[in-house]
Amino acid sequence: MKHWKTMFLGVSAFIFLLTLSCQTVYANSSWVWLTDRRPYQLLPAVAVFTVLFETCFIKAFLKFRNILKLFAVVLAGNLLSFLIPYAFGYLEWTQFHGNNIFEMFEHLPYYIIGPLYLIFTLVIEIPVLLKCFKKELPDIRKGAVVIGAANVITTLVVFVIERYLCYGQW
Repeated sequence: MKHWKTMFLGVSAFIFLLTLSCQTVYANSSWVWLTDRRPYQLLPAVAVFTVLFETCFIKAFLKFRNILKLFAVVLAGNLLSFLIPYAFGYLEWTQFHGNNIFEMFEHLPYYIIGPLYLIFTLVIEIPVLLKCFKKELPDIRKGAVVIGAANVITTLVVFVIERYLCYGQW
């Protein structure tokens, strides 16, 4: 019974995120940012928040002793999960528009955080942290749940911040 409640909550949260991230596109129009800020400009502050929150959250629930190692591994996992969406977007951009990555961010409706980003984050960070801490973790399943929860929380917070501070339209 508990499993179904958890699954229902997870699916509900995923559908809610999909609903929030839908964008209406109009033919023969261009994306225009209505704010001075772009999502990529928020990246340094958001990255610091994410790494610090995830480190503290994981330490609190899993009781790791070596906080520097935990911080380094969380930082590495986050770097991977932040860079992969940018890399895919950049590869697609260079096929049609050239090599300037900053042009890509100025001209596209390039919100960084969305449902696909959450999937990337979970698929990358959970295995990285579990592999690095398999000796310290007595319960791998609990470790995966705590790491996943930390990532879901930070992704949701960044998702809301990004859409609140950076707004554009077609």
